Amino acid sequence: GLSNLVFARPGTRVTEILPEAWPHPCFRNLAALCRLTYREVPAASVGERHGFAADALVDAALLASVAASRA
Repeated sequence: GLSNLVFARPGTRVTEILPEAWPHPCFRNLAALCRLTYREVPAASVGERHGFAADALVDAALLASVAASRA
């Protein structure tokens, strides 16, 4: 879904939940090229699966804080 960032207006706020086990700068770089405001929320991998297929545990308070922030 984040590949559609190319259609967003400059300044659009983007928050990506980024698995710690599979960090990849693709969407961070795309957001920068499109002049978007990009933030990452780290997610701990849990369960049996690995890489991009791993289940993720997100700190809900951190996610809410990032979503509510203006920067």
